[in-house]
Amino acid sequence: MNSKDLLSLAFKVLGIYFLVTALSTVGFTITATISAYQDLGEMGSYGYLSMINNVGSLVLMLGIALAMISFSGPLGKRFMSKAATEKDESKVRITKEDILQIVFISLGIYLVATSIPNTISTIAVYQLEKVSDSASLATLLNIYSNLLGLLIGVFLFFGSRGLRRFTRFLKEA
Repeated sequence: MNSKDLLSLAFKVLGIYFLVTALSTVGFTITATISAYQDLGEMGSYGYLSMINNVGSLVLMLGIALAMISFSGPLGKRFMSKAATEKDESKVRITKEDILQIVFISLGIYLVATSIPNTISTIAVYQLEKVSDSASLATLLNIYSNLLGLLIGVFLFFGSRGLRRFTRFLKEA
């Protein structure tokens, strides 16, 4: 097993985690969507927004999970350094830096995949609160914290090589 295979395995494990998480919310999503549909006349735009929020978050989480599982091989090749992908397969050697890069990429994936549905859901809640003049600072701060998690995840995901070099620099300094 080389570093590409290890990263591909990390993608698959995270994809399975998100699949299980999404499937565990199916019952709640169906119940909440049916409830919003039944109260559509009383709720007006709240009902539509609630239904879109419920179903959209579930579909997005399932999409992320299935994409991570399906494309784990190509993603593993894409995000490992060229030196790691050009190594002789017969001499498999995973360095500490390869593992560190895999950890950064995996953590970035986790943050991005959890932040996207949470951000969308929180924005929908904020819009519902705004329409009824009960928008709270806590909901707005929740949106910002989810967006910050998303940005940190993107930074970890795409900046894993630079972070790996930076940690090596700190170790040598």
